[in-house]
Amino acid sequence: RMVVVTPTLKAASVAAEELGTEAFSAAWLVHQHGFRWDQDGRWSRVLATPEDRARLLPGDLLLVDEAGMLDQDTALALMKIADQSGARLALVGDRHQLPAVGRGGVLDLAADAAPDTACLTLETVHRFADPNYAHLTLEMRTGQNAAEVFEALLARGDIQIHPSDIERVQALTNFADVTGISHDGAEHQRTLVVADTREQVAALNAAIRDRLQTDQRHDDGQALTTAAGERIGVGDTITTRRNDRSLGVANRQTWTITAVADDGALTIAGEPLAVGPSRPGTQGGTQPAAGHRTGTKPQVSRGERTLPAAYVQQHVELAYAQTVYGAQGETVDRAHFVLGEQTGAASAYVAMTRGREANTAHLVAESVDEAREQWVAVFSRDRADLGPARAATRAAEDLDRYGSLDWETDEAIQVTESAAATRLRPDRG
Repeated sequence: RMVVVTPTLKAASVAAEELGTEAFSAAWLVHQHGFRWDQDGRWSRVLATPEDRARLLPGDLLLVDEAGMLDQDTALALMKIADQSGARLALVGDRHQLPAVGRGGVLDLAADAAPDTACLTLETVHRFADPNYAHLTLEMRTGQNAAEVFEALLARGDIQIHPSDIERVQALTNFADVTGISHDGAEHQRTLVVADTREQVAALNAAIRDRLQTDQRHDDGQALTTAAGERIGVGDTITTRRNDRSLGVANRQTWTITAVADDGALTIAGEPLAVGPSRPGTQGGTQPAAGHRTGTKPQVSRGERTLPAAYVQQHVELAYAQTVYGAQGETVDRAHFVLGEQTGAASAYVAMTRGREANTAHLVAESVDEAREQWVAVFSRDRADLGPARAATRAAEDLDRYGSLDWETDEAIQVTESAAATRLRPDRG
């Protein structure tokens, strides 16, 4: 038996669809096995009786996908569970993508500790339609030949240079009209706009929505304002920002608003979680849709969900643009990336590998030479999951460059709150 876990419930939904098996968030599984934590990061373990689907038996395989985003505490808990159960453990991830929220380096530490025969490097790229672009992504992954990669991307049209941030934002608003789900359920070619910070994302979302209003593509008469001050209404692409299994939504899932009720509730359409029977204690994972045969790719049906006003006010945001952390794990048709002064190599690599058909970096510069310097500087800033030793050498530099970071780390805390109160499934990131 293979048990699949991921750092987030959204990633678990993707894994369930692509692997054709039930998948869980790592936080849910370790909680099932008695691990507890508080807001200060103090971990403990209590006696617990896991559900049947959370049990591991000798010979089972515990597969951790997107393991590069797994923090060390959760990884250690998973290792203890596998060891005590006699199960095998496999970590799958990319050490050059964004690191964990918290103490990372899990893949690096595992690679150092495991024998060479237990470490497999996947070298064939399957995502991209253009094999030449696939080759360029391998160089972006390691940061090698950054100047040459820049020239190649510029010649392909995959780098766009803008005279100011105002012009860049205006250009990016042109890509929102192919994003989302149509009212008849047909999926458009999906385009993703990605930026480094939540502030950039908020500005882009506002600008894109303003353009849609100007073009009269949305009826703002059927709209409301969230507690964060965002205006959302029928036709808008939004994201749910807190897991709620009773509502059938996951953190960072993307939806389209189809109706706004007088009391502030929303009807949303999109690709829901492939959930199983709804009963107390089963809110931690995702599984293929009914009728799916294990071992084949599941067909996850589209559907509508209703979000109550209280959830909408606190946990719904516009989603025409996303942060790089939010986009990691996404695969879309086309991606556009806002490259800036704070962009690191891992962020650029992740953002420039989301699109199957095309990936475009948008820079603000007065000349090609200046844009090239920015690009090379980005790939000299290493943000990959290369372990605590590398992180220590960069800590002082990062503090000077970025200041303190306000990470979104609600996954583990929400699991504890859910178990104690509402039994809703939460999520990190």
